[in-house]
Amino acid sequence: MMKSTTTILATLFAGTLAGTAFAQDGEMPAFADVDADGNGAISQEEAATAPVVQEQWSALDVNADGQIDETEFASLKAQS
Repeated sequence: MMKSTTTILATLFAGTLAGTAFAQDGEMPAFADVDADGNGAISQEEAATAPVVQEQWSALDVNADGQIDETEFASLKAQS
């Protein structure tokens, strides 16, 4: 249990650092960079590391399930 908790925290921390990097660069992040826990969906907490995703949350979360999947994210990538 401790090992998995440490892994999750390390992943979230790495995602936060990556989010800071692409936020500063103004570059469009890769889905995997924002999906810090690797579950195939971007939560609102994970989106906080990517301002471009956070700013367009309502438009991206097409099915209003509270997360952005890869298909929804692809629409943002197509716009940029």
